[in-house]
Amino acid sequence: SGCSGIFLHIPMNGFRNFLQKHAKRPHKERFWNIISLVLTLLSVCIVLAAVCMLMIPALIQSIMDIYNKVQHNLPIWLNQLAAYGIDTAMLKNAEQGQLLQKLIVGVGNWVPTIFSAAASTASVVVDGVVGFILAIYLLMERHTIGRQLNKVLEANLQHTTCQKIRDTGNLICQIFRSFLCGQCLEAVILGTLMFLAFAICGISYAGLIGVLTAVCSFIPFVGAFLACCT
Repeated sequence: SGCSGIFLHIPMNGFRNFLQKHAKRPHKERFWNIISLVLTLLSVCIVLAAVCMLMIPALIQSIMDIYNKVQHNLPIWLNQLAAYGIDTAMLKNAEQGQLLQKLIVGVGNWVPTIFSAAASTASVVVDGVVGFILAIYLLMERHTIGRQLNKVLEANLQHTTCQKIRDTGNLICQIFRSFLCGQCLEAVILGTLMFLAFAICGISYAGLIGVLTAVCSFIPFVGAFLACCT
């Protein structure tokens, strides 16, 4: 919840400052919090929808292409295996009933694993929803929480120490905001360059590779290597 709140706080604060700057009349603090939060969530949903619209059709098309190529090249591969002295008669002459029976047995063995993975996924989803709700609460009440923290600091520490703590916190927020903005700009540049390079060279899946490159670039340190592997 804390991490998601930190990430959402940056665009939320940007929307808030922009709206307050161009507002014709003043409003209460909660009003700006609600409007900026709605705009932030809407922006996140639009970005995620755009990424899914670009990735899912391309992934489905790539899987279908791989399946068609395997179906087309399977006889050639079997002939090559036979040329090396490998017995492929069982693969060529296997009855559909035997293959279906083996498939059913294999699926049955995977059922406990599938249920375990589904339970783990449900647990992760529940934790994510709870964390998201907490993040929304922290974002809506961040000014109140900040004032309360300041009161606690002033009551237990010297004023100069409290000021140093506030300055350090502001510096950390500024550095992280600059880092995230730079990562977003880098993702857009890398994704666009990869898409243009693939499109100009006539290589397939230009959109998919461009989106994967942009997404992987957000991962620190290993993101560039993952983007290269895609």
